[in-house]
Amino acid sequence: MLAGATTGTTESPRVARFATLAAGFALAALAVALLLVARGPHRIGAFDVESDFYGGYAPAANAMRQGHLLNEAGRLPAVFGFVGPLYPALLALGGLAFGDLFTAAELLSAVACVAAVACWFLLLRRRASTGLALVIVLLLAANPLLFRYGYSATTDTTALAFQSAALLVLFTRQGRAAAAAAGLLAGLAFLTRYTSVYLVPAGLVALFAGATLHARRGPAAMGFVLGFLALVAPWQIYGRLHGAEVQFHQLLAFDVYANARGMNWDTFLAQAWPRFEHAPLSVLTSDPGAVVQRLLFNVGDHLRLDGRLLLGQPVTALALLAPLLALLDRRLLALAPLGMAGVWAFVALIPAAHNERYSLRVLPFYLLLAGASLTVRPWPGARGIALAATRVLAVGAVVTLCVQASIREQVDVLEQQPLETLACAERLRALARPDDRVIARKPNLAFHAGAGAVYFPAIDSLSGLARYARETGARWLYASPAEVQLRPAVAYLLDSSATIPGLTLRAYSSVPTLVDGLAWRRVAALYEIGPGFGEDPDWFATPRLRALHTLRGMAATLPDARTHLRLARFEMLELNLEGAQAAWREAVRIDPVGVSAWLRRFNNDTLMAVGQGQALLQ
Repeated sequence: MLAGATTGTTESPRVARFATLAAGFALAALAVALLLVARGPHRIGAFDVESDFYGGYAPAANAMRQGHLLNEAGRLPAVFGFVGPLYPALLALGGLAFGDLFTAAELLSAVACVAAVACWFLLLRRRASTGLALVIVLLLAANPLLFRYGYSATTDTTALAFQSAALLVLFTRQGRAAAAAAGLLAGLAFLTRYTSVYLVPAGLVALFAGATLHARRGPAAMGFVLGFLALVAPWQIYGRLHGAEVQFHQLLAFDVYANARGMNWDTFLAQAWPRFEHAPLSVLTSDPGAVVQRLLFNVGDHLRLDGRLLLGQPVTALALLAPLLALLDRRLLALAPLGMAGVWAFVALIPAAHNERYSLRVLPFYLLLAGASLTVRPWPGARGIALAATRVLAVGAVVTLCVQASIREQVDVLEQQPLETLACAERLRALARPDDRVIARKPNLAFHAGAGAVYFPAIDSLSGLARYARETGARWLYASPAEVQLRPAVAYLLDSSATIPGLTLRAYSSVPTLVDGLAWRRVAALYEIGPGFGEDPDWFATPRLRALHTLRGMAATLPDARTHLRLARFEMLELNLEGAQAAWREAVRIDPVGVSAWLRRFNNDTLMAVGQGQALLQ
C-alpha cells in the first residue's frame, strides 16, 4: 500500500505552502491562457477531431434542448454508439447559458482541463509530496496536446477530468461510501467516453491489491462496482432498447483490416465496416492471426509514438530514467501502485491505431515518471540549497522546453483552422431558407450557417451529384480542399471561372494560411443548386479545357509544384500567357530546387520546360 500521505519523505510546511501557492498560480495561468485562445483565435473547429462535435455532439445536444433523444425512427442517433449522453447533456446546459454550443464546448473543455490538472495535484499532494504534485501540474499545463484539447470542441478533457476525479477519490479517501463515489465518477467518465471503462479493472485491482487507503477491501470493491453500475446500467439498458450499440470494435476493425493494409477511413466505412458493424466477434474470428499480430505491434508502436508525439524528447528521457533512479531513491517505488492504473489506461488503447489524442488519459501517468525523475534524491540523505537549486533549474528547463513546444503546436493548429468556411457560412446563413441543406464533406459549414448537413458522397459525376442532391433535398453544394482531396475529379468546383449548368456561385472565400511553413491561401466555394444541375458543361467535351479547369481547382487545394507546372502548360495551350507565368512562378515558389532541376533538363529553356509539363503526369 502507498504509505500514508507521502512516499516516505518529510516535507517542511514552508515548502508545502510554497508548492501549493505555485500550483495555484500555474492553474490560474493555465485557465487564463485557455480562455484567451478559446475566445480569441480559435474561431471554428478543425476538420479532423472537432468534426465529431459538428456531426454528432451538437445535434445530440440540440435534441436534448428540444426535450428528446430519439430520432424520428424512435432510435438513438449513431453518435451514442461511441459516447454516452453526458457530454451532449453538458453541451445542452452550456448552450442555454451561453446561447451557442460551440462556445459552450470551448469553455467546457477549458474548465475540464483545469479541473483534471487540479485533481492530479490534490492526488499527488496526498499520496506523494507537494513538490512532486507541483512538478506534475507544471508538466501537465505545459504539455502541447493537453493545452490544445483544453480549448477544442471535443470530449477529451471532459472525460479526463472525470477520470482524474475518480482516481483522486479512489486513492485518497477511505470507506465504502468513498469507494462508491469513485465508482460514480468512473460512471460519469464512461458516460462521457465509453473507453473510460478501463477505470473498472484498474480500480478493482487497486482495491484488492491494497493500493488504496481502504481497510476493508471487499466492501470497498462492492461499493465501487455498484456506484459505477448505478449510472451505467440504466443507460446501457435504454440504449440497447433503442438501437444504440457500443461500437468498441470499430477502431480495432479499422486498425486490423484497413489501416494495416493501407486502406483509408472512408473506404473502410464503405467497403469493410458493414460486415463487422453488427457482428463484433467477427472482428476477432475473421483473421485471428492478423488481430494478434496487430495488437503486439501496437504495444511498441504506441509507446514509440507517445514518446514522440505526446511527450516530446526531454520528458520521454526523464520518464525512461525513472525506473533506474528508483534504485537510488526507493521512495519512487511507493508510486508503483498508482502507476498500475496507468498500465490499464495504456492497455485499453492497444486495440486501436495510435492517436495522441486518445493517449491523453495516459499522459498524467507518463508525467508521473518524469516528475519522479525530477524530484529524486541523487544519493541517500541528499539535502541543501545546492540540491534544491539544481531541481528548480532542471524543472524550469524542462517546463520551458515544453511551453515552447506548446506555443509552436497552438500556432500550427490555429493556422490550419478552416477559416474559409466561416465566410461561406455567413453568406449561407443570409441566403438559406428554413430547413435548407448543404452538401459538404464536413458538417462545420452547416452548423455555423444554421443549415442541415448532407455528407458529400463518393460520386465524381455531375449527374450523380445532382441525383444525390434531389434524393437528400439539398439546395446547396460546398467545395473546399477537404472535398477536392477526397474527390479530385470534381476539383473544377474550386475554379471560379468554370461555368457549370445549374450551379450558381454564391460565395468564394480565400483566407491566408501556412502549409509546412509556406504562405498559402485556403479557398472554398459555395454554390446554390438550381434547375439544370446534372448536365455536363460544354467545356467537358474538350479534354484540354476540362483538364485546365480541373488543374486550376487542384492548384488551389495544396501546394504541389507538379500541379502548377502542369497547369502552366495548359494555360499556355490556351494562349493565356499571364496564367502560365503565374503558375510557373508559383511552382518555383513551392519547390525551387525541383523546378530548377526540371528546367536544367531543357537547358534552362523555360518555354520548353513548360511545354513538356504534361510529362510530369507519367
